[in-house]
Amino acid sequence: MPGVLTIERRDFQFDGRSLADDQEVPLSGWVRTGDWASGVLEVRLHTKGSWPSTTATAVVAVQNGLPSPDEPETMFVSATELGSITIANGDAAPKLYQALLDGFGAYARPVLL
Repeated sequence: MPGVLTIERRDFQFDGRSLADDQEVPLSGWVRTGDWASGVLEVRLHTKGSWPSTTATAVVAVQNGLPSPDEPETMFVSATELGSITIANGDAAPKLYQALLDGFGAYARPVLL
């Protein structure tokens, strides 16, 4: 059964602080994906301002997650992403990025890393 998750256009602003590796910005809530066989992650870069360094990147990733039956309020997130797209400082807008996804578990969500 095909599934589609569309996220509205958003603007992000970062001030150049060094972030810990475990910080992430959820782009949506968890979506049931247990019956999905594969998918495509598509990211549209509408505009891009100046970035704090020439090596700066933004990563949009899709994570697998699974709640525990005895602790349903806690989502256990896989250490391996289903797929990701890296937006580099040198990339110019407008641009479309695409990545194939497979290996879906019960739930998935897109995040900005």
